[in-house]
Amino acid sequence: MGDFVDRLQSLMTQRGVTQKELAERTGITEASVSKYLNRERTPRIDVILNIAKAFGVSVDELMGNGKSETAYDFNYARLVLEKTVGKLTDSEKLRLIGIICGTAKGSDGVFEVFSKLIPK
Repeated sequence: MGDFVDRLQSLMTQRGVTQKELAERTGITEASVSKYLNRERTPRIDVILNIAKAFGVSVDELMGNGKSETAYDFNYARLVLEKTVGKLTDSEKLRLIGIICGTAKGSDGVFEVFSKLIPK
């Protein structure tokens, strides 16, 4: 669990998230967050999943099992789309939506990005 705690502390520091904020984002108590960080308690898998979601990382990445290439690729694609959405034709947007929907199932934020691409 040392890798988990180290990665969690690193994410909290990098993103300026306090124990209280993490507790609010994940639906656990601040005392539980403290116990995880002090290695006094091991979080359940559902808690680990909620923490990963709160930081926008994969469970694998949070647990130290290597960065998820799918999560990395999706985040990169999302950033590129947000920067270039105004430069695509409507047909290019629709084609891109079809391609991504087929390969990025379950990716967080996918519908927010696509809603900007759909022609009105």
